[in-house]
Amino acid sequence: MLTRTAILIDANSADSQHINWSRIGIVVTELSQLYQLVKERHIDLVLVEQSHTEIKRPITTKIRRYNGLTEIWLMTRGDFYENYDNEYIDGSFPLGLGEEKIIDKVKHILHGKDLLEEYGLVGRSGRMKVLAETIERVAPTEVPVLIVGPSGSGKELIARAIHTHSKRSQKPYIALNCGAL
Repeated sequence: MLTRTAILIDANSADSQHINWSRIGIVVTELSQLYQLVKERHIDLVLVEQSHTEIKRPITTKIRRYNGLTEIWLMTRGDFYENYDNEYIDGSFPLGLGEEKIIDKVKHILHGKDLLEEYGLVGRSGRMKVLAETIERVAPTEVPVLIVGPSGSGKELIARAIHTHSKRSQKPYIALNCGAL
């Protein structure tokens, strides 16, 4: 968790003083330090304290220059923060959760990213992570699965991921184009 997560906090913020951030990730206090860190290391998750109001579209684009799948999450003072551009910020959670729940949240975010990578899915969205978690749940079972979606949406990719991680993975995978029948 440590080497995959960067945390941009305000050194003078009382909100983040009660948390041992070094348990969660690599702590930086300046945006320039964050740029240098994402340039030198593979960072999967960036947590940004809400007081860093400079985190806008151009900044997130620059952060993701070296890893387009880096997730950027805001840590808020209140329960929820709606004034972020969710096309560039992946989510938010309150600092008031406390250290242990923040650690659990970070583990959950990184687990979702790991599942996406394991199944060969590319994305950062919550919906993609839910899809990966669904694959994780159904693949080891004998439950029939119906995958629906428009042409080109990746139904075969999902079917292959389920097959590859199932008890039948040693048997051949046969894809049928039912539309062609």
